[in-house]
Amino acid sequence: MGVAEVIRGRLADGELVIIDGGMGSQLQAEGVPMDEVAWSARANLEQPDVVQRVHEAYIQAGAEVIIAITFAASRAGLEPAGLGGMVADANRGAMRAALRARETGGWQPPNWVFDGLTPGEYLQQAITWAERGAQLIGGCCGTGPGHIRALADGLARRPAAR
Repeated sequence: MGVAEVIRGRLADGELVIIDGGMGSQLQAEGVPMDEVAWSARANLEQPDVVQRVHEAYIQAGAEVIIAITFAASRAGLEPAGLGGMVADANRGAMRAALRARETGGWQPPNWVFDGLTPGEYLQQAITWAERGAQLIGGCCGTGPGHIRALADGLARRPAAR
């Protein structure tokens, strides 16, 4: 049974699934400066250990789903900050931090990593996440039905990496 079916079943049974909280706010509380343009995406490149530590804190607090911090890790978010060539690296760093936190944060099954992002190159980023082991991918602030359609069409027959 896949992650989506497990979540769907839990929700259908009236259960609550707890998702992590504000990564950007917690990174700031940990002393990570937010880039005026690239916001938290720079942390995936420069301070991945802190990103992982914040994920671990959410896991230890009881989160069952963690969201890899890719909010501004698109070309549209990174290009103006002079980091346009680092899109794949920022997304790989985000997934690596989330997956390592899952392994080291004391997480008990179910152990899901959920990912959200801003518009732009949505499918390409989602392919990277699937290749890195994401099992549940969706949208967040700024994504709309067109993003989900691109995801559904582009990843429908693509299994998550194990």
